[in-house]
Amino acid sequence: MNHDIRELALRDLGAALERAIVSKVTYLQGRGIQVHPRTLQAYHALPCVAQAGAAPDSPPPALRLDS
Repeated sequence: MNHDIRELALRDLGAALERAIVSKVTYLQGRGIQVHPRTLQAYHALPCVAQAGAAPDSPPPALRLDS
């Protein structure tokens, strides 16, 4: 996954950042690990998440991560 994000960063840095944040939150919540509040704040500020209408402490919505 990290390799994919690095490759994407060469083409679209904003999309790479979005994918990295979504990936991190999904990984941590999937394992029951608490996500830092600032990370969740960044996650919920992402347009793809805001459009999905996720609640602040809810698991990430199913997002399409491939480009």
